Amino acid sequence: MQKPHITMTLAMSLDGYIARRDGSFDWIAGDGAHHADTPQRWDIATWLATVDIVVMGRNSYAQGFHHEHADKQVVVLTTQPQPAHDHVVFVTPAQVLTYLYAQAAQGRPTVYLFGGGRVVAHFIDADAIDEYYVGIVPVMLGDGIPLFHKRAASVRLTLHQTYVDDGVVVLHYRRREE
Repeated sequence: MQKPHITMTLAMSLDGYIARRDGSFDWIAGDGAHHADTPQRWDIATWLATVDIVVMGRNSYAQGFHHEHADKQVVVLTTQPQPAHDHVVFVTPAQVLTYLYAQAAQGRPTVYLFGGGRVVAHFIDADAIDEYYVGIVPVMLGDGIPLFHKRAASVRLTLHQTYVDDGVVVLHYRRREE
């Protein structure tokens, strides 16, 4: 059985938050400085074109982020499933990996974890994430929603690539195969 290839991408403040307490993320922007830019940049649009399935949490869905991925299948991770519509299906945490394995077997193996923190924590605990892209935005929020929620698993990673663009540092890690 083909395994899905699961990639997480999230932006965080320097002090480790992915959003303000109210869920806002208006602070996600560069600082306008380009003196430290790397020649290579991470092109999320090119990468996103390779993705088959986008997984997001109920809050991201409620904020309308599924509309940004109308050309992909969107899986909403929720404890309150509802009927599928358009390109969106609702799956419980207990069912999501079985669902993604079935999709991979049908030729849809690339999965993008859009967020949020609880969604990512579920996949970390299952040791299911293959790649992590973490963008560090040049701002400190002081409080907010943390990048990683408390989790049971420890995950060893290898730094694969770093990118700097407009003061934002993107760290690309891959799960370390032991």
